[in-house]
Amino acid sequence: MYSRLPREAYFALASEAKKDGIPFVGHVPIYVSASEASAAGQRSIEHLSEVLFACSSRESDLRKQLIATAIGNERDRLRRDQVKVMVDTFSEQKARTLSRMFAENNTWQVPTLLVQHAYAFVEPYGLHDSPGARYVPAKTLESWIERLNGFRKIRS
Repeated sequence: MYSRLPREAYFALASEAKKDGIPFVGHVPIYVSASEASAAGQRSIEHLSEVLFACSSRESDLRKQLIATAIGNERDRLRRDQVKVMVDTFSEQKARTLSRMFAENNTWQVPTLLVQHAYAFVEPYGLHDSPGARYVPAKTLESWIERLNGFRKIRS
């Protein structure tokens, strides 16, 4: 599963996977909530973003904002800005409810700590000098640097 998969396609894939006894895992599309993904049989959810959405008392508003935003850097910036709102509006009750649902449905949450570590500690100016940078298209490298700069703003 991936983040930009349309809602209808997500549930169609979930249904087919269930019929064929195939477990499915991955990102939760922005059009689907973490609780809906768990109820649909998704075995693991990558990254913390959908769980943070699901535990916010403003989940519905935040999701509408994200869906209404164009794909690309604009959406990345909005999502980054929403992290603070999600943390500030964290609902312990929603978190408990979601945790119980995950346990009942055998849904695992994979926080992808390596990615979080990179956002927290990688300095963007080092990316250009990285040995692997020559294999990455310039536009992609620039989008990574912009994203890292955004996370540096959150840290400070």
